[in-house]
Amino acid sequence: MPARIMVVDDDRQLESLINSLFRGKIINGDYRFCFVSDGQQALELLSADDAIDMVLTAIDLPRMGGLELLAQLEGDEFSRYRQYGLKTIVMSSCEDIANIRTAMNLGAVDFLTRPINPKDLEITIANTLEKVARDRENQRFRRIKEAELNQVEAKYRHIFENAVEGMFQASPGGSFIDVNSAIAEMLGYATSQHLLAQINDIGIQVFAEPGQYEQFSQLIETQARVKGFEFQAKCADGSLIWVSANARAVKEPQGSLLYYDGSLIDISDRITAQEALKRSQKDLEQRVKQRTQALAYANDQMVVEVAVRKHIEQSLRQSESKLRHVFEQAPVMMISVDDRGRICDVNDKWLAETGYARAEVMYKSADFLISLQPDEPEPEFGTEFWQADHIQDIPYCYRTKDGDDIDVLIDCVATVDPTGKAINLAVVRNITAQKQAEKQLQFAMFALERLSHLVAWCRPDGQITYVNKATTKALGYAKDELLNMSISQIDSSISASQWQSHWQELKTRKYLYYETTMCRKNGSIFPVEVTANYLEFGGEEYNFVFVKDISDRKQFESALQRSNSLLKAQREVAIDGILAVDEQGRIVSFNRRFCEMWDVPEALLNAGEANRLLSFLLTAVGLPEPLTDLIERTYDDPNDFQRDEIRLPGDRIFDCYSGPVMANDGKYFGMIWFFRDITDRVIAEEALQVEKEKSERLLLNILPEPIANRLKLEQGAIADRFSQVSVLFADIVDFTRVSARMSPQELVSMLNQIFSAFDHLADQHGLEKIKTVGDAYMVASGLPYYREDHMAAIAHMALDMREQMQQFNARTGESFRMRIGINAGPVVAGVIGTKKFIYDLWGDTVNIASRMESQGTADRIQVSEIIYEELADQFDFEPRGAIEVKGRGQMTTYFLTGRKPGAKSATDSSYDLDLSHNVEANQDVSQSVRLSS
Repeated sequence: MPARIMVVDDDRQLESLINSLFRGKIINGDYRFCFVSDGQQALELLSADDAIDMVLTAIDLPRMGGLELLAQLEGDEFSRYRQYGLKTIVMSSCEDIANIRTAMNLGAVDFLTRPINPKDLEITIANTLEKVARDRENQRFRRIKEAELNQVEAKYRHIFENAVEGMFQASPGGSFIDVNSAIAEMLGYATSQHLLAQINDIGIQVFAEPGQYEQFSQLIETQARVKGFEFQAKCADGSLIWVSANARAVKEPQGSLLYYDGSLIDISDRITAQEALKRSQKDLEQRVKQRTQALAYANDQMVVEVAVRKHIEQSLRQSESKLRHVFEQAPVMMISVDDRGRICDVNDKWLAETGYARAEVMYKSADFLISLQPDEPEPEFGTEFWQADHIQDIPYCYRTKDGDDIDVLIDCVATVDPTGKAINLAVVRNITAQKQAEKQLQFAMFALERLSHLVAWCRPDGQITYVNKATTKALGYAKDELLNMSISQIDSSISASQWQSHWQELKTRKYLYYETTMCRKNGSIFPVEVTANYLEFGGEEYNFVFVKDISDRKQFESALQRSNSLLKAQREVAIDGILAVDEQGRIVSFNRRFCEMWDVPEALLNAGEANRLLSFLLTAVGLPEPLTDLIERTYDDPNDFQRDEIRLPGDRIFDCYSGPVMANDGKYFGMIWFFRDITDRVIAEEALQVEKEKSERLLLNILPEPIANRLKLEQGAIADRFSQVSVLFADIVDFTRVSARMSPQELVSMLNQIFSAFDHLADQHGLEKIKTVGDAYMVASGLPYYREDHMAAIAHMALDMREQMQQFNARTGESFRMRIGINAGPVVAGVIGTKKFIYDLWGDTVNIASRMESQGTADRIQVSEIIYEELADQFDFEPRGAIEVKGRGQMTTYFLTGRKPGAKSATDSSYDLDLSHNVEANQDVSQSVRLSS
């Protein structure tokens, strides 16, 4: 049959290409093409013709394009084509990617790009037709298999619904999945649907005996198939029927369980018939036996047999009456059980002990009485147990009606009742109290064995009959060794000859407590504390001994005695006066120093009355008010620690310290006072303070205050780096020539006046004097505290120094001239050495400042270029030009000549250098100079 291909395109060249390209297949009848120009025509043709296999459509078409055509083919009207495997191919230019993607989303299986390549067209059509054929073959095969499956299911359903046997499918969880009408009818339900709706738990609603469904499921899962499983099933009306089940496990290929598939057969009639047959056989056997016995006796034996029977019956009645009386009046519990383990009879004692009524236990299995502990195996009260001839002292635990457990011992013997029925008669003894006593005894022995104290029992002759583990461990003997020894062999204070008197004393007093020593096996001895008790038990006399090892306590007492002796000696040699009182205010301790300090008679202290002591101190010693207040405060708040300095008449000074005596747990025991005579120390400290203040003033005249403070706290060299500092050097010109005509006293007095005036200027300008060397004076600005105007401050200082020197010459008639040099920059400042401390500066800045002075001109102030650049707007300068500076080469320098208008000097004009000022006054001025921060 030819493949039907529809071409949807308005390009006639494509039609010519297809007819030319597939000419051979068209002639051979393999392909059959139909051509339409737009999507509307294609839909009309498809509606009329169901045999189209493939559609080759362009996207851009008149009236209806290819995308709309594809959308229409996805509708319900053309669903038959999709089911039949119709395939669609779209054609578009290679740039039209978006439309091609849309077409593929609408169901197109492939696409061709224009211009159409003949080879691509041929391959694409062939591949698409191959897909059509493959899909149709798959659809045909699927329809065949579905038809076959439907037939199989229909046959199975017919068999399932019309089977005479009940058939079912059940889940492993215990619910029916499906049942046929035979099962519904068998169990009394109207329909199978009604049964499925009513039953949701097969194990409870179908199986009559609990646990049988779990057994049934376990057999299926372990054996995969079960045949002839018989059980009683519950019907809808509550009645029971006997059924036989056959079932198998249906599993997935992977092995997981899906459901149970099986059948049920009603075997109630068979079971009934079997039971009737059993009864008939039993009746027949009984009749044959009775008939045989009847025929065995002859008629001539009839009279004898009747007489014997009468005698036996009378004897049995008497025996039964006696046995019944014994059974009921027995002081122990008695119970009779048949060969199936059911209770036949119990006596009143048994009912009283268990709390049950007779009707509650008769003909019940004796198993319900047994109380099992966790993990305890269930008792075997089966036929084999009760058929034993004699069972003796079997322990069990009974559960009473109230839920209490009682321990019992069972003695059982096989016998027959008066009717001839085989029974087991059991005597049940309640041993609960005995068990409890045994447990208490075991616990007591357990506790004795694990006591840390030594425990021993001995007889009146001293023979040891029991020791615990602590005793064997402490003495070093084995237990068997000690049990063959007497007390006198281990107690060093009691010899064998003394034992009898010791025993008589214990027997009289019933209790003895004493300390002694005991001997170990290795010969060493150790101290012990013994508590001996006289006991009578079971007609025997015993000495029950508790022994405590007190080695640690003895060592502690010895250490405490030694400590007290040392403490007493320490108290007596103490330089402090010590007084202690207890919580009642009684004096409990004092030392000799206390008596000496306060002139207190020892008799008064030995009386122990703190109030009398206080009265004595107030009257005899003249106790000052502050100390009286201190004592009162101490008693008002005994938990507070007090410390005061007390000044007594006669300029005596006592340091008084008081505090509570407390235990670690906070318990209050009293108060203690310490008194120390500190009169000499206070006088020395006050004198030392005066000298210290003098030293402080002297040190501040040598060093800056912050440096002096650091020097007191730190050891070693002190050095600090300052980034911006101005340094001034000043020197008196021709000082050597001038000093040659003066006496030393005159020279020193003159220099003191000049440098004291400079010190005063440094103080006014807030500068730091560094040092004087001969006739040279060195001062710095910007340390030890930074100041922003350090250059301006030192410039003012230089001008004021020059002015002061001029005033000095005018007053004294001298002609001293000075060279002054200034530089600024970073320096290192500090104190070095260990003697004759001096605060000094180091660095290139210092060296250049010195060169500015030494290479300067008399009565002129030479400054470096950095000073000029910073202060040119505040001061007047005169350029000197470049000079050769030692160690630096050519440097441009300037002369500071004065202040610009408006600039003011900080110099105090009232200060002069009058020679009438004496040296002492100048020293005062020098000492008054302080660096202001």
